[in-house]
Amino acid sequence: ASSAGLFGFGKLTDYCSSKFAAIGLHESLTGELKQMKKHGIYTTVVCPSFINTGMFHGVSPSAAVVPLLDENYVCDSIVDGIRRNKRMIILPPHNVLFYMLKGLLSDECADRFIEFTGAAKAMDTFVGQK
Repeated sequence: ASSAGLFGFGKLTDYCSSKFAAIGLHESLTGELKQMKKHGIYTTVVCPSFINTGMFHGVSPSAAVVPLLDENYVCDSIVDGIRRNKRMIILPPHNVLFYMLKGLLSDECADRFIEFTGAAKAMDTFVGQK
C-alpha cells in the first residue's frame, strides 16, 4: 500500500483511493484468516511515504515531516517487519503518530495540521518518473 492509503491528499485522488483499498483488503483478509483459524499465516501491509526511486520525481516533501525515504532503509524495514509478523509497517515511524492523531482531531484541526506540515503542497512540483 502506501502512506497515501492512510491520508487522502489532493492531486493524488486515484492513487490514494487505490491504497486505501489495499489497506482494506489487507484488513479483511487478515480477519478472514483469523475466523478460519488459519494459524501460522501472517499478513503484512506496508505504508511508506515517498521513496527515493524516481517514481515521485519533483515532489517536494517537507524533509522533517515527510522525508524522501532511502530504498534500502525501506527494504530493511519491510524484511524486519515480516520477520516479526507485524501487521502494518508505517514508514517513517513518526507517521504512526500522525495516523493516530488524524482519528482524534476534528476535521478542521486535521486540515490545519496537514497545512502546517507542508504535506498538502508536496505534490505541487511533482513531474513523475522520466
